[in-house]
Amino acid sequence: PALQSTDLSLTSAMRSEGPALRVKGGSARVRSIAVGVQVAASALLLVMAALFLRATRLAFTVNPGYATEGIVALQFNLEQLGYDAAGAQRFVDEMQQALSATPGIRSVAIAQFGVLRGRGETVVHIDPSVQDSSADRGTLFNHVSGTYFATMGIPVVRGRPFTEPEAAQHTPAPVVVNQAFARAAWGDLDPIGRDISEGEERMRVIGVVRTVQSVALGIDDRPYLYKPAAPDDRLNRLVLVRSDLPALSVRSLAEAVALRIEPSVVLTARGIESEMDRAIAPVRIAGLFASGLGAVALLLAVVGVYGVVAFGVSQRSREIGIRIALGATSRSVHRLVLREGGRVIAIGLVVGLLAAAGASQVIRSLLFGLDPLDVTAFGAVAILLGGAAAIAVSIPAARAARVDPVTSLREE
Repeated sequence: PALQSTDLSLTSAMRSEGPALRVKGGSARVRSIAVGVQVAASALLLVMAALFLRATRLAFTVNPGYATEGIVALQFNLEQLGYDAAGAQRFVDEMQQALSATPGIRSVAIAQFGVLRGRGETVVHIDPSVQDSSADRGTLFNHVSGTYFATMGIPVVRGRPFTEPEAAQHTPAPVVVNQAFARAAWGDLDPIGRDISEGEERMRVIGVVRTVQSVALGIDDRPYLYKPAAPDDRLNRLVLVRSDLPALSVRSLAEAVALRIEPSVVLTARGIESEMDRAIAPVRIAGLFASGLGAVALLLAVVGVYGVVAFGVSQRSREIGIRIALGATSRSVHRLVLREGGRVIAIGLVVGLLAAAGASQVIRSLLFGLDPLDVTAFGAVAILLGGAAAIAVSIPAARAARVDPVTSLREE
């Protein structure tokens, strides 16, 4: 409006050809485009908020395929204390034996990576003796002890885990794969006893476990390889303890055992439940942040729609008065204003939902398995935003339907 007021034309004003007759020109289009952009931005933010909030709720019910209660991961600063690989092995072995003998401790395992805390990646070569299976395949991996699967509650669907004596073998080394690996490498064939290789290292599959969600909640792991924890390397290993005791009790027991072995050691303990909360926290925060922005954007969009339609009605009061004087009914005038305001809303809403559909694909990994095109989220936003904007349009539309033609023509 400020820019429009600088367009001073005495002749136009004298002829009553000012804003009243030029409302459908460039300035009106600019205002409509601005409101359409507001509606689109509001739709985008509200859909993102709805997806994050629904994903957070889903995360509390998702089954990752392993136990989430009663497991504590212990980590030590052995490298900082100057331990070499052999010394670290002795320390971890003593810890494992002492904790395993403690009442209330069900099982103890060793792993290089904790769930939701990273993984290794490598390329393996499939046994070429199997027709059409000879290929290099990218796979994830973790170094674990044979008790890892029982401790984490990961079901073994075929074969068995490796034992500690087997873990010391090098030709071929025993490995366990997940179902995704077995299916990708051998299809319906039995994977037990088949050989794979990683560089010069030969490995033999002795077990298959269920595919779990150890990398990201809601997303099944890609082909995954569980390799024996190297006997001479314990510097960067986690000790996983599964028990019926509270996590604080497990930590106290573990600290007592660790300090008895090494008085200078510093222990870090965290439960798998806390790992789940840590994984969910960014999505929960993003959902709250997007909700706040979405609420502000919704308010701005509704105010913008109301302002533009109300301004258009005031500028077209003469036209509306003429229409009514020539026989137009209040209902037809009401529909006219609703139709013109609704066009801006509909275009902005469609553009916003399309933008949200594209953006949702980018955040797919944060949705814990929720469909990025979740019908509930998109439908709720469309109803909320469309309904609020429709109410904003209906107020000036009702006012336009009550225009007195005599008064409007006299004012003009």
